[in-house]
Amino acid sequence: MMGSAVKYMGGEARTFQLDVDELCWFLLEEFAVKCGCYNKGDHIYYLIPDAETFEMGLRRVYSDDEVRVMSDVMVKFRCISCYVVAAVNAQSMAVVLGPLSPFTPFETFADLQAEQYEAENYEAQIDENANGEGPIYGSTGQLLSEEDVDDESESQGLSSGEEWGSDSDTDDEEFRDSRRKIEAWNAAALSTARDLQQKALQGTVTRSEKGKSQEETEADTVKDEFVTDYDESRQQRLGVKCNPGCPFRLYCSWDSRRAAFVVKSVEDQHTCVRNMESNRQLKSTWLAKQFLELFKSRPHWPAKEIVETIRVAYRVLVKVGFAYKVKYYAHRLLHGSMKEHYSKLGRYLEALKESSPNSYFKLEVDNSTHPATFDKVFFCFDGVKQGWLKGCRKVLCVDGCFLKTFLGGMLLSAIGRDANEQMYPLAWAVVEGETNASWKWFLSHLKKAVGEEDGHGWTIISDENPGILNAVATELPSAEHRHCARHIFASWHRQFKGDEMKGLFWKAVKAYNEADFNDAIEEMEQVDPGAVIAFKAHNPSLFCRAFNGAYKTEMEKNPFEICPTVQAKLEKEKEEAAHCLTLPSNVNQFQVNHRMDSLAVDLQAKTCTCRKWDLTGIPCCHAVACIFWMHKNGEDFVSEWYKKDTYLKAYSGSISPCPGERHWPSFELPLDPPPIKIGLGRPRKNRRKHPMENPKKKGKLTKHGVELKCSICKSKSHNKRKCPDKDKGPTEEPAPKKRRGRPMEAEVEAAMVEAEVELQLEIEEEVGVEAEVEAAMVEVEVELQLETEEEVGVEEGEEVGVEEGVGELQ
Repeated sequence: MMGSAVKYMGGEARTFQLDVDELCWFLLEEFAVKCGCYNKGDHIYYLIPDAETFEMGLRRVYSDDEVRVMSDVMVKFRCISCYVVAAVNAQSMAVVLGPLSPFTPFETFADLQAEQYEAENYEAQIDENANGEGPIYGSTGQLLSEEDVDDESESQGLSSGEEWGSDSDTDDEEFRDSRRKIEAWNAAALSTARDLQQKALQGTVTRSEKGKSQEETEADTVKDEFVTDYDESRQQRLGVKCNPGCPFRLYCSWDSRRAAFVVKSVEDQHTCVRNMESNRQLKSTWLAKQFLELFKSRPHWPAKEIVETIRVAYRVLVKVGFAYKVKYYAHRLLHGSMKEHYSKLGRYLEALKESSPNSYFKLEVDNSTHPATFDKVFFCFDGVKQGWLKGCRKVLCVDGCFLKTFLGGMLLSAIGRDANEQMYPLAWAVVEGETNASWKWFLSHLKKAVGEEDGHGWTIISDENPGILNAVATELPSAEHRHCARHIFASWHRQFKGDEMKGLFWKAVKAYNEADFNDAIEEMEQVDPGAVIAFKAHNPSLFCRAFNGAYKTEMEKNPFEICPTVQAKLEKEKEEAAHCLTLPSNVNQFQVNHRMDSLAVDLQAKTCTCRKWDLTGIPCCHAVACIFWMHKNGEDFVSEWYKKDTYLKAYSGSISPCPGERHWPSFELPLDPPPIKIGLGRPRKNRRKHPMENPKKKGKLTKHGVELKCSICKSKSHNKRKCPDKDKGPTEEPAPKKRRGRPMEAEVEAAMVEAEVELQLEIEEEVGVEAEVEAAMVEVEVELQLETEEEVGVEEGEEVGVEEGVGELQ
């Protein structure tokens, strides 16, 4: 280079023959290495033969994109000249060449008039820059090397969070998609340039100084817009570097053919120390996308496990709060917001109607608001309805439960019983609450779905909710309404507690005949007469077996087996039949003596005095004894409702599959969720469990049913809070309570001293006892000595008296 002109000064040159289709960037680098003058970081240029000047004909080669352009030139001119410029000479050469096609904003209105940009030229310029063709210029216009690119990007606040591109081959469709993306981007860029030109005419466009930080730029006035030098020169190029002193560097640029950033060079060695507590690129939203499949399989993934997984997978230490953010965004991606859910309800119901035309669905909304607000929805599938009509008894249990969402609401349901004595859901609905209006609405649509008018032949079982009682009386007046004994017991047992009262209650409820019922009531009255009065206040004819109507159905011999649950009940009756003595009256009538009772059985009428067979449809032990006496099979006398074919009829229908959301029909129904209901006080985290439920912790007995007594007067009728003698205080001084936890050192030392004193006292007491024992022993010895001496004196006196008497006789 001499002066301001660029010319070839010489150097080693070689000629290579090659196929244009095989030419690529790596082959070009290999040819340069063979010339013996190429090192990493040097620049490669090619010369367009028909250029006016040497400077204007030089084009730098960066990657395969420029090589493809160079290949087109080779096809046209059959040959091409390439030049290798050392990195040390690249800066001076860049100064001489200058920017090939820079975009310079207009400083004055005269400049704007002198050089008006046409839309096509500007789009071509944007596309050329997007392809990565041409050198990279800094803020002052000088050509930058790859190392300088990184320094320049750091000074300009370049982001390092862009995604790398790939060098995979693309088909025509991918190419067209990428071109469409580029065209859209070019159109947006052209619109921005026109706006800037228009504002330049008005004199509102200024230039920001190099080195102005982002905080200073944001602090400037909002009325001015700034076109930075970085935006003019760096177009679609990114550079990343690590901490100062670390050799890690990465350079990438935009590839319009792939519509992605392509990594051009990278130095992947790190010499810095990894910071495991700070990583600005590790965002909670990004992690939520990475762990989406895990959250789909484990919705309740614990936060501590999320923290540990991030530490192992990405070598970053995060806090538990960050893990909860990841969990929140993952659930938002999986489930969306509640408003999005309700807005899809209309399309979902239309999809259900298409898949199951004979099913019954009903949606009610509140049109007083805009958009409309959700109110109620009812579901009854045709396959379930047909199964209930064909294979289930006309018995329905209706009840409601709370929905565990922050929006609240109630789930109302109608449940039947199949041939295996298991639950069979018939219909369900979501309503705002368990009110009179909601229950009437639910039962009215239940009648329409099933095709019933007044409930004739139906039996409805429910609790004593006033809304259900009023709705059944209004909508199903001909149905037999019974009450749930468990709900009645929960209310009755609050006043009459204890296991004894519990046993008496269920003994009366489960009695199959009035005789057993009266015996249970008399036994309950002997324990507590008030319990009988409260029991009869609930009307026993609505929840006790003794007052239920007989279970009437025509039974015939059936070759199929009965359901397993019913078979287990029949086996128990067979075992109990061994204790029955059968006395036949005729072929069908028998007298059965069972333990201390005597009953009559009629096999033809399928009845027994105990009424268990009449109510359940399963032969009782008395009937089984008669059946065995007749050498028949007990399964033949089981009701038709418990047979296997009846069970199959109940499940012969099916719920038609519903396609995914992508295949739902188009149906516009903007719908808002119901308003949130906020109650008084702090919301409870756990449900209030009934005392009769199983304890939360296994192996720990609850205090339910334990009789507590007053600590002052020892009475069981109240506690110390309501004791009439609480002002007088306890008669005995209560023992001091022991402190919880491990004993302190001072307490241990005091206890040891006290133990030593007690031991010393015990020793002294033992010594005193031993002295007393010795004194007593000495005293006993003295007494024995005295007694011995007295006995010797008496014997001597008797001998003298005998001698005197002998002398007198003589």
